[in-house]
Amino acid sequence: MVQKLYYYESKSLSPYYNLALEDILRSQLLPGEAVLYLWRNDHTVVIGKHQSAYHECDLEAIRAEGVSLARRKTGGGAVFHDAGNLNFTFLNRRKDYDLNRNFEILLEALKAVGVPAVLSGRNDLTVEGLKFSGNAFFKSAQVAYHHGTLMVEVSMEKLARYLRVSPLKLRSKSVASVRSRVVNLCQICPALTLGALTQSLQKTFAASYGLPLLPGPAWDENLRAEAEKSLASPAWILGEKPNASSSSVNIEERFDWGCVLISGAGPEMSLYSDALDTEVVEYLRSSLLHFLHSFPGPIPVPDSFTSSQKKMVEDINELLKKLPE
Repeated sequence: MVQKLYYYESKSLSPYYNLALEDILRSQLLPGEAVLYLWRNDHTVVIGKHQSAYHECDLEAIRAEGVSLARRKTGGGAVFHDAGNLNFTFLNRRKDYDLNRNFEILLEALKAVGVPAVLSGRNDLTVEGLKFSGNAFFKSAQVAYHHGTLMVEVSMEKLARYLRVSPLKLRSKSVASVRSRVVNLCQICPALTLGALTQSLQKTFAASYGLPLLPGPAWDENLRAEAEKSLASPAWILGEKPNASSSSVNIEERFDWGCVLISGAGPEMSLYSDALDTEVVEYLRSSLLHFLHSFPGPIPVPDSFTSSQKKMVEDINELLKKLPE
């Protein structure tokens, strides 16, 4: 049961600092506590845990224009952040984690500032059929969090320039480009400010639990600095570079649970996905090489998986049939 509510707001615009602080808040969350964490990044592309930076982003433009590239620890797709985007994180102990409550808080906070938002699809918030918020989720043994974006006044031109959105994803949304399916909240409510939205989230978060919102305790700065160093490392952000040999393959497919790309050749072949369920993607990635080199049959479907998780494995087994002999 939640007994204390804490609020943190980062003053940094660095994605590595902000994601590291999120990690520390998760690691230091005690039983009976819940946290609302608000943060902003500037000139940043953030990719999902199991996406390929080389396929999802225009790395040449990102490097040339001094844009930060970061990888988060949750699933989902790539996003562009600037100072006109407000990011939120709800942190709870596992037994107190309630995704429906979190979305109710968001929708009520938005309604209070004049935005008639609705929850749409896997993880989007939309208004008038256009997306302004993507959400992703993390669960460990003891703690869970839900984080996402709220586009208030984001540069649409830069969003389109740095992200390479799969044609399969655009086709599934019946749109021609990423810019045509997203909207800034300032277009819906011209008087809306980041400050007003921040205050509405604070007020609605406290009201949902019926508890006062307290300033968060100090965190361990040494641990945060170590986490920031790890999250800013090229090995974490870029991962494997695609194999460009003549024997390499690129097979892409979209399922109702997300997009999948199988790319590479031989022992360097890998699987990438914007699926929200990172547990299944990690299982599929680790199983892929065994499928290719150790046994001829399909990837086994674990009995411990839920029906939706089993469906993900079955879908990938069908996709693997398209690999060349």
